[in-house]
Formats: sequence, structure tokens, C-alpha cells
Amino acid sequence: MEAEAVTITSVPRRRNGRQQACEPCRKRKLACDHSLPTCSRCKRRNAESSCVYLIASGSPARTTRGSDGNLRQRSTRPTTTTNTTSTPIHPVREQQPSHHARPASALHSPLASSSSSITPNSSGAPTSPSIAIDTPGYLGPTSFSAVFREAQGHLSPAPAPVSNADGRYPAGAPPRHAEAPFPHRTSPCKLDRAVSLLQSLPNLKTARLLAEINISPMDAWVRPAAVHMMESMYAVFFGSCDDGADSSHPIVDLRAMAELIFANTATTLKEDVDDPAAWMASFSGKTMRWESVGEIFVIFAFGALELNASNNWEHFRASVAGTALEGREGRAIAIGWKECAAKCAEFCKDEQPSSLLLSLYHKNIVLESMDSGDTSLRSFTLCAEAVALCHYLGMHVDPGAGEDGGGKITASAEARRRACWGIFTIDKIGAICTGRPPLFNRRYISTRMPLDVSDEDLLLPQDQFEEAVRLKLDENGWNRNREKLGPVKYVRARIPMIVIRDEILELALGPADTLQRSYDQLIRLCRDSGRWYNSLPELLNYNHLDIKDSSMSITVLYAKIMLRLEHLQNIFLIERLLKKVGHPDPSDALLQASVEIVSITSALWTHRDRICGLHRDFEWILISYAAPASGVLCMELLQPLRQHASDKHSISRSNIIQQLSLLVGFLDWIDMSAPNARLCCAVKETIERVLAQVLNKPCQPCQPVMRTEPAQSATTTTTTSSTATVSSILDVAEQGGSGGLVDTQASMNGHGAQHHYQHQQQILLQDLDFMTSDITDFFNFDLLDTFDFLRPEPT
Repeated sequence: MEAEAVTITSVPRRRNGRQQACEPCRKRKLACDHSLPTCSRCKRRNAESSCVYLIASGSPARTTRGSDGNLRQRSTRPTTTTNTTSTPIHPVREQQPSHHARPASALHSPLASSSSSITPNSSGAPTSPSIAIDTPGYLGPTSFSAVFREAQGHLSPAPAPVSNADGRYPAGAPPRHAEAPFPHRTSPCKLDRAVSLLQSLPNLKTARLLAEINISPMDAWVRPAAVHMMESMYAVFFGSCDDGADSSHPIVDLRAMAELIFANTATTLKEDVDDPAAWMASFSGKTMRWESVGEIFVIFAFGALELNASNNWEHFRASVAGTALEGREGRAIAIGWKECAAKCAEFCKDEQPSSLLLSLYHKNIVLESMDSGDTSLRSFTLCAEAVALCHYLGMHVDPGAGEDGGGKITASAEARRRACWGIFTIDKIGAICTGRPPLFNRRYISTRMPLDVSDEDLLLPQDQFEEAVRLKLDENGWNRNREKLGPVKYVRARIPMIVIRDEILELALGPADTLQRSYDQLIRLCRDSGRWYNSLPELLNYNHLDIKDSSMSITVLYAKIMLRLEHLQNIFLIERLLKKVGHPDPSDALLQASVEIVSITSALWTHRDRICGLHRDFEWILISYAAPASGVLCMELLQPLRQHASDKHSISRSNIIQQLSLLVGFLDWIDMSAPNARLCCAVKETIERVLAQVLNKPCQPCQPVMRTEPAQSATTTTTTSSTATVSSILDVAEQGGSGGLVDTQASMNGHGAQHHYQHQQQILLQDLDFMTSDITDFFNFDLLDTFDFLRPEPT
């Protein structure tokens, strides 16, 4: 057995990028300092002869010094065996026949001609991660390293290692940057999962169709960069022409593609790149990463969800005929692509994270909420991971937000700011919906708002981009063209409202004694919200006639509607909190906000043909905005029946009835396969019963009503059977005590009458149990729980 020597300059690295420990330290599970030719621990134990490092191929190697003075590794592997190298060998599988496979000769792909040209062993492919995955990430001023960073400023620079006359470094002091190339290797199991994932890619024609449909203005990243990733992937790996290609690809090509993507992902993405072209090139085309593939799958998922929501799936079904997607419907395919995007994020967890991964997390959260619901554990876990990743990367701290207010403005820096504020916003939306404390507090973010620049200017060369910023933006970062809606104008306008929302959540979810002392703070927040909304550009101010203006673009209209709803929800929450601190009756501001929220939401449905491309957000708008507001309006309609009150507010009862009637139609329009369809059905049934109670006996005083009629079928919406239901519930449950039962108890003297009402209430609440559990269990946040009159009185 002859030993072969391999020249090395540093300790070999493991598959995850960390340096390999010597065999004695590894077996004893001790820390190794990776010194060459022998580690310090083996020297102290006088065990230099056993200090062995494993080379990439897995054979033990000893470090010795050759005649030329260079360090060498000695391997005891026999040389008579088959020729092996440290370069991984990927066996080429035979193409499995399938109903959707194309002949190899028909594939116009660079992969088909030479699969080895894109393997990680190519000269153009990266071979080792530049930063190990166990780097500590961002460390703030209270971290253990802060004091050492401060001390470094008072230390003299460390002398550089002095090389010998022949240019070699002395023994034991090799240059830190001199590392042997270590090819990235992926386990066969992970490769199989990656190939299965890549088989879900549609053809280019379908991909472009899905990208055109997804037009949401709430995308917090750089949309042209995402489209560029999609186009470059098809151009480089599939050679697709404009007329599209088959959706399925040979296994050998996808396996080589997956190998290259894994190798690219193992390298650290350079964040501080001035040139936008170089920045986009670092994660697209031949340098495609799993974060990039995930962004592409997100585009497909959003597009498929929109096709499914707008019932335009017939146009898409024809484009996927004869492909692997044939026979599947819109939502099922959308959920499948959502899972593909989530798997791409999982592949990235073993490598150094990047801001591109954070952007993928942001979109995955939105997709997950559309699949499993806003209150699901999966949505909450994804949001927590995204916030943790944002803090790990230090994106909550703006490097240019120091005393000098400097910081270079680049496309990559703006993309990071957009991603950071996107995570901050989605965290507050989830906290409002679930009533759970937010994970991202405004007090710990110094990142400035992204600039109001167009994506076209953002992707200009650096000098032209800086010139565009100087000429087109004012001192506050707004575009001087106030009549053009850029991709960030909506995001910038929304951020201060979300910051106010964070302060509202701090009061609502904090200690009760703090809330009781917060009257002045709530008044200030109400004024701040109104002041900020009134200061928005005229382009973003909503008018009820805008939805009828056919000349207005969909994105402008949708941005106006969403900003108005954000402002109204702030007022809604503040007024609900004011009620807790001493205002028991609904204020005029609360009623006005509730009516306008329901009115705007219903207008989205009545003009849904005008808002094509955004139907997938309708269910979320219903649950987050319209449902809580409708509960306040139901309470207002039923209140005069109990208190003989006159119209003391500026909102007419007829207007409330009209808006609630339209909302019933909107709730009935929601697809039953939607994640919150049962909740929408429960809210609809409740509103229908309240309307029936009010319209059937609009002026009758509150009287004890016996349950004399059985409940009618669910197909009848305005029936008299609901009269006893709502009336009895309100008589006993709403007042929370005997104050609302004075007149009733006067006509039915004695404790027997009270017992009769309680018994009647229990019977009727059982009749409403199908919707009580759905509504009251969903709205965990008491400020949104405006259907609390459905709960029985606690005993």
C-alpha cells in the first residue's frame, strides 16, 4: 500500500463549510484549532503522529513536509483502486419515459448538449462558500464583541505575515485567504427533492402569463429584478423561445441544474454592490440561487391564485394542455407552487442567509396566510422566522442613519430597505388579526423608509441613479412628480400608518392599568393618523367616485383604497380603545369609520370586474376590515330596540342597512375552498339575522319573545324566525348585567321571570352555536371582536 501525497495550503473543509477537525479531536469531541501540520492539542499530548485530517474524498491524510518545504497530506488509500478525484461524479440517469417528456433532440437547452458545462466543477461555478454558515450575523452595541470593537480603535495595526525570499510563508502561518478549493457536494436525497421541485416549473409562455396577472402594489421588493430572474432562468437553463417550451424537462438536465443552484447558494451573496446590473447578475442566470427560484415560484403562485379568484382559469387551462399541469385546477396548482417556494427557502437554511431570502420569506408569509389562514401556526411561525432573519442580518439598523445621515444610495440598499419594512408591515397585520403581540417593535428599527424612486431609475447605472435621485426627489425622499404612482409611493405612505398601528397594539395588548392612563396618547394617535393621511399626495387620497373612473389604473385605485382602509382601521381601533377608558357608547367617529369601511369593501365587490388582478386579496380585506366594522353596525341597528333611543348619530339607519345588505352578498361570493370561508359564512348568517330582526320589527320596544317558530332553511335570508334569536340575546347578554332589563323585569316581576329569560337565552344560543364558535374563536383580538353579543352572559 503506497501513500500518495496531496499538496495543501489549509485544513480541508466539511460539507457545511466549516473546517475539518483532526481525527483525535473529532473522535473525542473536542475543539480543534486546525493548526498545521499538527494541532495544538495533539502537540500537548505528544501525539503528532496521530494528528490526521480527512481530505474531501473521505480518506485519512497526514500532513507532512515535502522536500520543497511545502505542507503535504499523505493518504493511505491504495493507488491500485479505481481512479478517484475530489471532484464529485454525478451519474447520468437514463431518461424515464413519461407522457410529458420530450425527445432529447427537441430540447434547445445548453444542458442537453453538455450537462457537464453547468456542474459545480466547471471553471465558472463557485466551489466553496466565502463565509461559513456559522457566522454570528449582526451583533449590536450590547453584544459581547462590542467592547472589543471599541478597543480595536486604540490598537496599532497587526503586522502582516512576512514571507520568505521565495514567496512562501513560514511554517504554521499560512495566509488566511489561501484556502484549497472545496467542491460543494449535495446529498442524493436532497438532489432528488430538488429535481422533483424543478419539474413543477411551467413553460415560458405560461410563466409570462402568470407574471403579468400578478400586479399587486403591495410587493415590497424590486419587481423587475424578479422578472429578470425568471427570464434568465428559462434562457440559460431551458433555452426557451418566445413561443414557450414544454413544462417538463429531462431528469439529467434538471439534476445538473440543481447541482449548480446548490453550488451557487453555498456562496455568500454580496449585498453591497453598487452596479445594479452586477447585483442582479449575482442571483440570476448561471448564478441562479434557491432564493431566486423561490421568488419565481412565488410569482407563479400569486398568478394562479388570481386566476382562480377571478374565475378566469379557462384561459390558463388551454396554455397548460399537454403538460405536467394538465388536469389540475387553479388553487391546487397555486398551493403546489407555494409549497415549492417554501422548499426553496428550506434549501437556503443550510447556507449563509441574505436579504433575498428575507424577501422570499415575506411573500411566503402572504401565500401561507392565503392557504392555511391568518391565525394558523404555520403563518405565525413563518413570520417569526422572517423577523429573526431580519434581525440576524442587521437590516433593522440603517448603516446610513448615523449622525452624518450619510450612506451610499444603491439599488441593493434600497431593495434591503423595502424588504425590511415589508416584514415590519406584515408583522403588524398578523398581530391585529390574531391579537398576539407583534414580534417587530418600532423602537428597535432605524432603517429609513425606501426612496420614492421608480424601478427604472433604480436599475440605472450608479452615477445615473444618483443623478435621478438628486433631480427627482425632494428632501424627504418623495418623488416631485406627485401625480405618478411609483412602486414605492404606496409603501412609503403606508409605513407611518403601520408605525401608529404598532403604538396602538402596544396599548391594546399591554397592562390594563397602562391603558387607563392612555387617554391623551390615544387622542394624539388619532390626530397623527388624520394629519398623516391628509398630508398624502392627492394621487393617494380616496374619493368614492374613483372606483367608477375607468381611466384610473387598477394599481392607483387599489393603492387609494388600501391606504384609506388603513387610516380608517387606525381610527376604528383607537375609538374602540377610547370606549374602554370611559366611553361606553359607540361614538360618532366609530360609526362613521365602520360605515365607510363596509362601504369601501362592498364597492370592491360590486366593481370587481374593474379590479381584475387583485381578487385574491378580497377575502383578507373582508376578514381584517369589513367583518369587525359590520359588528359595530349590527350593534347600532339593534340598540334602539333596547333603549328606545332616537337617531343621535349622523349615520342613518337606512344607510347602515343598505351597506350591510351589500356586505352579505360579498360574503356569499367567497369561495367555500378559501381558508376563512367558514368564518365568512358565520358573519354572513349573523348579519342576515340582525337585518331580519330589525326589518321585521323596526319600531317595536324590547319585549320578552317566546320561541314559537322553528328555524327555517339556510336558503332563506330574511325570515321572522330570527326575531326571537337576536332579541333574546340582546336582552340578556349584551348589557352584561341587569341594567338593560329594567323595563322587562318591571313587566315580569320576580326571580322566576329572570330564570325564564336565562333559560330562553341558553336555548337560543344553542341555535346560534354554529356561528358563535366560528366568530368568537377567530377574533382573539378584543378590539376586532365586535360580535361579542353572541356570547352568553357569564354566570
